[in-house]
Amino acid sequence: MVEVLEEADVEFDDGMTDDELVVIENRFDFRFPPDLATFLKCGLPVGGPFPDWRNDSEERLREMFELPFREILFDVEHNNFWLPEWGEQPTTATDSKNKLRQLIDKAPNLVPVYGSHMMPDRPCLEGNPVFAIRQTDIVYYGSDLRDWFVRSFLCSSDCGLWPMSEGMRTDIEFWDPSRFATRWDTGPLTYDNSKGYLP
Repeated sequence: MVEVLEEADVEFDDGMTDDELVVIENRFDFRFPPDLATFLKCGLPVGGPFPDWRNDSEERLREMFELPFREILFDVEHNNFWLPEWGEQPTTATDSKNKLRQLIDKAPNLVPVYGSHMMPDRPCLEGNPVFAIRQTDIVYYGSDLRDWFVRSFLCSSDCGLWPMSEGMRTDIEFWDPSRFATRWDTGPLTYDNSKGYLP
């Protein structure tokens, strides 16, 4: 896959060693899904939104891990988003933020793959999906890591939202996109444009 992606102008550094992967896992308290670990050992993609696990600052990598919390928190604070399965929403913004933090801390970690595209570390098996996350708009962007690379870098046109059959998707605790689909039934929404996403 590395050779194919190089032809699609993805830049690579030397693959990571097992020791390097373990150091990163221990520092950030997560596990690389096996297929992502295997890929990173073949070659480390660098540049742009890719996390450079070898050279990026700890601050930048921590910001990447924090992205799901920040994105969901925006909708909790600005769009009155709260799932019934999370229990009764606290009455203050601070308590809601703390409760959301507790919920996400118990959920599978989402491991940065490319910008806002992330994959869960639990179950720690090959074949976990890749999600695209913007606020509580959480969607499957790849049924697994290989599918994500094909959709993101090897399609001749935008194929990121090809439909995926149920059999192609792995449901993930807390992050299953169907849970967050209720966001679209809430009427007008506020969008976070602090990063300049919108025109």
